[in-house]
Amino acid sequence: MASRALDVTPKTRPIAEPLRVCHIISADLWAGAEMQLACTMAYLVAQPEIAVSAVLLNDGRLADELRRLRVPVTVIDETRTSALGILLGLRRILQEQPFDLVHVHKYKDGVLGTIAARLAGVPLVVRTMHGLAEPLRGWKNLKARVYETFDRLTLQFMANLIIAVSQRMAQTLWETGYCPTMVTCIQNGLDLGQVRATRAADEVRRDLGVGPRSWLIGTVGRLSTVKGHAHLLRAAQRIVDRDRGARFLVAGDGPLRGDLLAQAAELQIADACLFPGARRDVYDVMAAMDLFTLPSLNEGIPMSLLEAMALGKPVVASAVGGVPEVVQHRVNGLLVAPGDDRALADACLEVMRNHELALTLGARARQTIQEAFSHERSGSALLNVYESIAATVPRRVEQSL
Repeated sequence: MASRALDVTPKTRPIAEPLRVCHIISADLWAGAEMQLACTMAYLVAQPEIAVSAVLLNDGRLADELRRLRVPVTVIDETRTSALGILLGLRRILQEQPFDLVHVHKYKDGVLGTIAARLAGVPLVVRTMHGLAEPLRGWKNLKARVYETFDRLTLQFMANLIIAVSQRMAQTLWETGYCPTMVTCIQNGLDLGQVRATRAADEVRRDLGVGPRSWLIGTVGRLSTVKGHAHLLRAAQRIVDRDRGARFLVAGDGPLRGDLLAQAAELQIADACLFPGARRDVYDVMAAMDLFTLPSLNEGIPMSLLEAMALGKPVVASAVGGVPEVVQHRVNGLLVAPGDDRALADACLEVMRNHELALTLGARARQTIQEAFSHERSGSALLNVYESIAATVPRRVEQSL
């Protein structure tokens, strides 16, 4: 079954009172969901048909990005506020302003934001599913499963629409019991004007301690099990056996950092591996790579993949989730089976040994992002969805004090 078709062609719309939309997101990380929201907001703030604001459950990078865009931001600090307190705070905020639509993004803010919207009388609730549940342990796993259960219930009984970021994710939602008529797909997009390096690649490589003749193979993402870094390190061992000059950069922070450092030492490739942590200059770091890898075990449509392709990097990626909707094997990148470190190593070596292939894949990768994954395309699709569902309900009016 295909998701409902979206007309993403920009339309000439009559200028009336703007549609008032409040985004609610936990913003506890600077990861795919937060990056995509910042990118989407950069498009929406320029549209006269819509007035956007945001409520975040954590201050930090996303809050900074939204303030830079002059999006009104309210923070309810989840580290100092109980779930009930957050719910009541959200209800108060949504009652004070006549929002037409609330858009939620993750499990916790999805549950609390959806319930608060209904208690406050907001007529429409939209949820974006940026990814599927990741494996966790202990208390975090229990909390996640509780929120996941409540999330499903609130979505099925209180939400108007679920947006999946890939066709594969939409299919999974249908297969797990969500009504097909309330699920649509809007693939992630990038603001290509913002994805650019600010420093020369040679300078960045010198700062990282990578020589000009070394192949630099890298990835960017949270250091968590689902991102598959352990398989990349095993692939790195195979590559180093054939090319002692290869270097591997794993940018990002997360709970597995210590485990990955220990694994690199155990595999006797620690000298070839760089773990620089999360970087504000991530585009400079990506542009300095010779090859970008995405060894993930599951994904929606990862922003790091889109960014690397936008920078013209050849990519080797796991064929999981929505990745094959972006990467066509041997057209604009190479795809390998998830968890197969031998296949990952062989694909990387093929690109390393074939300069023409690397150049071709990189050029086609950038062309793909320009043509199909711009933030204008995804932002226009989202605005069309907002207007389509808003036409089905009466507008809220501001209450006089």
